[in-house]
Amino acid sequence: MQTVSEGHVRVMQRIALGQDVHCLRLCLEDADFEPVAPGQYCRLSGPGLAPQACSYVSLPDHDGCFMVAVDGARTAVAVGERLDYRGPLGCGWPLPLHASHLLLLVTDNGLLSLAALVDELGCWMPWVQLRLLCEPQCFERLPQECRGWLRSLGLAPSANPDWYCGDLLDRLEEQLRAQPPDLVFCSGSQRFSLACAELCLRHGVAQRNIWLRADILPRIDGPPAEEGPVFRLDRYPPAGRGRT
Repeated sequence: MQTVSEGHVRVMQRIALGQDVHCLRLCLEDADFEPVAPGQYCRLSGPGLAPQACSYVSLPDHDGCFMVAVDGARTAVAVGERLDYRGPLGCGWPLPLHASHLLLLVTDNGLLSLAALVDELGCWMPWVQLRLLCEPQCFERLPQECRGWLRSLGLAPSANPDWYCGDLLDRLEEQLRAQPPDLVFCSGSQRFSLACAELCLRHGVAQRNIWLRADILPRIDGPPAEEGPVFRLDRYPPAGRGRT
């Protein structure tokens, strides 16, 4: 069973990425903290921050500093404030141990929950070929640090013509015909993710190799979910989830 840390974090920086989402750079004040996997989330609350579930955008470094995405409309937290922290929670993206070609499909703010994965794979599993199909505005909703991770792997708009080539589902079908992936990760709205999954299945991608991240995290006033927010296709969509 996963071990969960409970303690406090200090707000080091607040980054506005749009009206609906901000990023907070936090630093854990407690000496011990549990390792985090890309795709997991934590729970935060405190002065200026309504209790909410927050996706990790970057993973804690050796100093315990990391970034999370928060609801901009419910966040008035200031730099230097101390917040209650509980995490990591949920299931993250699986490691592509047996894959050589990983396809990432993203809409809305979904790239925020994949940024840490891209960074980790670039550092520790460089043999995995990454292909990103994404809306151009998704890149603009990333902190500058995360944009650098994509640039270093040739996934940024300036180096990736796939950002500007029409409808995402049409681009996905072209990609599936040209080079079927070993593994598919979808991060975005439920409607988009399920449409992508259906198209992948039609082109022969096995159900066990398609993973989707729920775009609505478990309610903050309920117990931590036993599964998710990342699900294998045969376990998605999650039942009984509500908005945070």
